[in-house]
Amino acid sequence: MITTADMEAWLQRAADVLEENKGYLTELDAAIGDADHGVNIARGFAAVVQKLAAQPGQPLGPMFKSAGMTLMSTVGGASGMLYGNFFLKAANVAGDRQALTPAELLAVLEAGRDGIVQRGRAEPGDKTMIDAWTPAVDALKEALATRDDVVIARPHLFDAAPVFPFAPSDLSDEETPETISQFESGEASVRVERRNRFLPPLRLEESQGEVLPDIFLTLATDGADGVRREHTVQVIGVLAEDANLVSSTLIGSETTLRHLRSIPVTGDRIYVKAKPGEDARSVAAAIEAAFVSSGLDAVTLADQYAQRQRLTGGALQLLQGFMALGLLVGIAALGVISTRSVYERRQQVGMLRALGYQRGMVGLNFLIESSFVSLTGLAIGVLTGVVLGDNLVLSFFPQITEEVVGAPWSQIGLMALTAYLFSLLTTLAPAWQASRVHPAEALRYE
Repeated sequence: MITTADMEAWLQRAADVLEENKGYLTELDAAIGDADHGVNIARGFAAVVQKLAAQPGQPLGPMFKSAGMTLMSTVGGASGMLYGNFFLKAANVAGDRQALTPAELLAVLEAGRDGIVQRGRAEPGDKTMIDAWTPAVDALKEALATRDDVVIARPHLFDAAPVFPFAPSDLSDEETPETISQFESGEASVRVERRNRFLPPLRLEESQGEVLPDIFLTLATDGADGVRREHTVQVIGVLAEDANLVSSTLIGSETTLRHLRSIPVTGDRIYVKAKPGEDARSVAAAIEAAFVSSGLDAVTLADQYAQRQRLTGGALQLLQGFMALGLLVGIAALGVISTRSVYERRQQVGMLRALGYQRGMVGLNFLIESSFVSLTGLAIGVLTGVVLGDNLVLSFFPQITEEVVGAPWSQIGLMALTAYLFSLLTTLAPAWQASRVHPAEALRYE
């Protein structure tokens, strides 16, 4: 990610280089102009740095706009207008972002370069600054499309816990890729490679701030053709915690994957960002209509996420329905058991009545006994449900941390209280029947 701090450092570096070489630039300008270009451009970038220092922490859009306006007002001649227009056009693309991805940086540079072309009416080959800007932009575009030795990582690559599905320590020294399935062999090779290369597991220290150290990973797979393939890549960026469009630990280009696969690798998913103000569904429909012959299926992320939520919600509601059914069956069973208990213990109840127990005492005894059974069952059910629910959420949604997940104790308490009250209702009739047993039942019942 290219942050506002990176851009400020870049502008400071540009001002320093121009200051160091203003004499040389003026000498070159003397041959074809009025010998003031070096002084002017150095003065302009010095003013940009000074103005940005007075307004730290700006988003990239306002920063570029401030730089462009400052250059236009402080640099004489055509250079001030051209460089100023570069930054103004770049500001429109950068907007309120605090950081740019490599692809967004390319869009910013393209907009700035096109702004120079628009203002100066120059084309590549005219021996203008466009002859420097166009190759630079094209080189960045080609690097993003074809470079095969860089990857972007998700944050959990740098966690204390190992990256892969199970820890390298789970793979014994005797366990080799030949002793496990073909699919797992590649995973095992990667885990062995990582264990041998990095001990202890990688971490990103907070003290390093936003500066990513030089980190190189050697990836290895055993392909379906039996050939072991290795490829070394550099981690050049870390996604933000809320970047959920991808689920892989490492993100690279197709050319990177071709070094590790025995079969051709082709992309099957393309993400398109709609312009501000455009309806995403209309854009998706237009794209799908344009590529109908290719069988392209265009959907909006919002609709896709909503559909997933509905499916997940339906599955959870089905699970809740089964649990509610089990709860009702349990409550009904408690009532049946209480009723049978009255008939099976009539002799004992009669003896208690003969000893002086009042009807209310007998009924209360049955209610306390049923309450103990129901409360014990509810406590076990609540504890099991909370643990199971926590595990399900963290398993299906690994991006959610335990700090975010909280048990709805008010709802759980209400449900438990409701279940307890219903259990009391099912035992009221048996308790009342028990209280109606006469002392003579102690002699009559066999």
